[in-house]
Amino acid sequence: MHFFRFWVTRNTRTTFSVRTLIFFSLFVGITRAILETLFFGIEVQGSDILAYVPFYFSLPFIYSALLSMIPKIHYGKTLQPVAFATLLGILPPILDFILGSAQTHRVFYGYFLSHDYASFPWFAYAPDRNYPIGEAITVYLTIFFAAFFVYTRTQKILSACFAVLLAYIAYLIYSLVLPGLVSYLLYGYIAHPDYLKGLPVAQSRPVLFVLSIFQILVAWIIDVYKTRTLSVYFARILHFLPFILLTILGAVIAHASSRDMILACIVTLATAIAVTAQNDFNVTATEKETRLVDIANATAVYVYLLLFLAGFKFALLGLVCFSLSVLYHYPFFNMRATLFGSMKVEGLWGLMAFLTGIFSGFVRHPQEKIILLSGIIFGGFSLFSILKDAKDIHNDNLEGRRTVYTLLQKKKISVKHFNQWLAFFFSLATLLPGIFYYNWLSAGSAIHCILSFLMAGAILRIHRARAFQFFLFVVCCTIANLIIYEAYKI
Repeated sequence: MHFFRFWVTRNTRTTFSVRTLIFFSLFVGITRAILETLFFGIEVQGSDILAYVPFYFSLPFIYSALLSMIPKIHYGKTLQPVAFATLLGILPPILDFILGSAQTHRVFYGYFLSHDYASFPWFAYAPDRNYPIGEAITVYLTIFFAAFFVYTRTQKILSACFAVLLAYIAYLIYSLVLPGLVSYLLYGYIAHPDYLKGLPVAQSRPVLFVLSIFQILVAWIIDVYKTRTLSVYFARILHFLPFILLTILGAVIAHASSRDMILACIVTLATAIAVTAQNDFNVTATEKETRLVDIANATAVYVYLLLFLAGFKFALLGLVCFSLSVLYHYPFFNMRATLFGSMKVEGLWGLMAFLTGIFSGFVRHPQEKIILLSGIIFGGFSLFSILKDAKDIHNDNLEGRRTVYTLLQKKKISVKHFNQWLAFFFSLATLLPGIFYYNWLSAGSAIHCILSFLMAGAILRIHRARAFQFFLFVVCCTIANLIIYEAYKI
C-alpha cells in the first residue's frame, strides 16, 4: 500500500506532457497488438496496429475528466497518473495466455458494435463477444486503481465508491457509447452482433479507424473544455466555417454519400483545430500553451492518418493543410511574416478544403467545372488573406510583419481609399462569376447578387472587428448559397 501511495504522489507531482503520452500510447498500442499475435495467432495487419494507439492516447483525458467530478481531484494533476496507468493495456493477452483461455474458447479482442444492448457484456466478461477473462480482469483492475487513486487523494471511502461508478462509466463510453455511434454512422442500425461478420473486409475494416478518430476527438473536446480554452475555438468559428462549407460544397458537387461528406468535414475540422491552436496559442511560449498546441496537432495528425489507413485518400489533403500551417506559424520558417507567403497559404487552405470534399465523392476527372471553381476559390481566398490583416495593423507593425496594410502605412497611402478600391474589386470578382454560374432567373442568382453588395459594404469598414465578423458571415452565406443551388438547383 505504501508503494501505491508513493506511486500516486510521484506521478501527481510529475508534469503531464502530451508528447510523453504519445510515446506511451505508441508503446502500449503496438505491444498489445504484437502480444495478441504472439500468444493467440490473431491476424493483425500493420495498419490495424496503429488504430490501437488512439485508444490509449485518449484514456487519460476521459478518465481524468470523469474523476475530476470528485472534490479535491484536479483534472490537470490526474492526467499523468492515468497516462502511466495506460500500461495496464498490455495485460489482457498476457493474462489470457497465463490462464489458458485459448483452451476453452477462441480468444479475440474487439468492440461491441451492434445495437442489441441485451447482448452487451455489462460485466466486461463475454468471450463470445470479444471480452475474454483477461480483458475483464483488466477492466476491474482499472476500476480498482481509479478508486484507490481517489482514496489516496481524498482519504474518503465515499469518494472512492463514486470513483468506481465513474470508472465504470468510462468503460461504457469506450465499449458501448462510442462503438454504437460509429457503427450507426457507417452501417445504420445493427440488430445482431453477427451482422459485421458477413460483411467483406473492405466494408468492415474502416470501423476500427473511424472509432479511433472519435476517441481522439472526444479526448480533445474534453481537454479544451477542462482547460477553459473552448471559448478560443468558439471565437474563431466564423474564421474556419468557410473552409468546412467549401468541403461540403465539394462533396455536394461530387455526389458524395452522407457518410463520406461527414468524414471529409471531420478532416477539415481537424485542420481548423490545429490551425486555430497554432495561431492563438504561442507555439514556443508557456508550458500550458505548448501542451494545448501539442494536443491539437496530435488530434489533427491522428485524424488524417487513421482516415487514410481506412481507405479515404482525401485525408491526405488535410495533411497538406497541416504542413502549410506549420510552415506558416512556426518560427523555423514563419511564412506569415511575408506578404505573398501569407496570401498563397490562405488560398491553398481554401483550395484543399474544397478538394477534400471533391475527392470524397464519385467524380471522373478531369472536369472543367471543378477546375474552374478550384481556380476561383484559390484566387478568392488568396485575396481574402489581405482583409484578415486589416484589423491587425498595429500588432503587425509591432511584430515586423509585411502585410498590404503595413506597406500602405509606410508608403503613406490612404487605407480608406484602398478599402474603397478593394470593395469594388471584391464585389465585382464575386458578382461576375456568380452571374455566369447561376441560372439568371433562379433564387440563388438573386441572393448571390445581394450578398456581393453586402460584402462590398463590409469591406469598406473592414478594419473594425465587427465589420470583419460580418464579412466572414457574408462569405459563409455565399458558399452556403452555392451549396443549396448545387443540391436543389433553385
